[in-house]
Amino acid sequence: MILAAGIKTVAQPLRHTVHVLQWRREYREMSTAGSLAKTQKMHFPAGKTLMIVPHADDEIFGAYAYIKANPKTDLYYMGFTGSNSDDSNKKTRGLEFASSAAALGLTYYLRENDPLSDILSRNRYDIILCPSMVDWHEEHRVCSRLLLEELTGTDCDPTFYWYCVTVPIMTTRETVCIPMTKAEQKEKYDLFKSIYKSQNFMPVERFALQERLNAIGTDYYACELLYRITCEELKKQTIRLYKSESGQRIAQELNDMKMSISKLQKIRAESEKAYAVLERE
Repeated sequence: MILAAGIKTVAQPLRHTVHVLQWRREYREMSTAGSLAKTQKMHFPAGKTLMIVPHADDEIFGAYAYIKANPKTDLYYMGFTGSNSDDSNKKTRGLEFASSAAALGLTYYLRENDPLSDILSRNRYDIILCPSMVDWHEEHRVCSRLLLEELTGTDCDPTFYWYCVTVPIMTTRETVCIPMTKAEQKEKYDLFKSIYKSQNFMPVERFALQERLNAIGTDYYACELLYRITCEELKKQTIRLYKSESGQRIAQELNDMKMSISKLQKIRAESEKAYAVLERE
């Protein structure tokens, strides 16, 4: 038992080091190859915003730069905890999320206490940020369906954007680029590390390198990307995934992306293919 624990203690940092070296090599190759999917850059969206946050920490990973540039943002925490649903983990993640919202200076709402339809009707948001459905994580994808269900019967008419967490947004369609300087990106991940102690295993360098790849072809150091999606498109894709005969097959294809998230180039290629299918249908 002691020997096994010792081997694990040595193996984990060694495996992380190998991954970091792999990511840096891939980044160098991709940043000089000129083969990245190019996206046009839109003007930065402004207005009262609600960000749907499935997991504590998605607000930092997905939209830190957006939040810093647009402080008129509220957070709506779904309270999902993936495969670890025990009460202790839920409490820990909830406390960390509250600390994150306080550090960002944002108002937040909890799904367990505040029905989303009430929040939407009461606050009249101009913009809603929701996790992209092009994602391996079901708890990210389901947010679009739940959002549409809660909007039904309200007279809300916000502009929708998908944000990404682990699967980068790769599309030939126009996207929104939220730029970061080197110092701002460091600030982003320093904040994550200082608050989300329970998530210290997260590969932040991989996230950071994907954001730097997003900025290739621009004058920026790194970028978060947002994908503009209309309400009708959101309905169409939600029906396709959750109510069509092909939905189970599509969901499995998205689930399989988890096998590629540690490979910068492969996950971008898979994402580009998924967005192409989404936009074609």
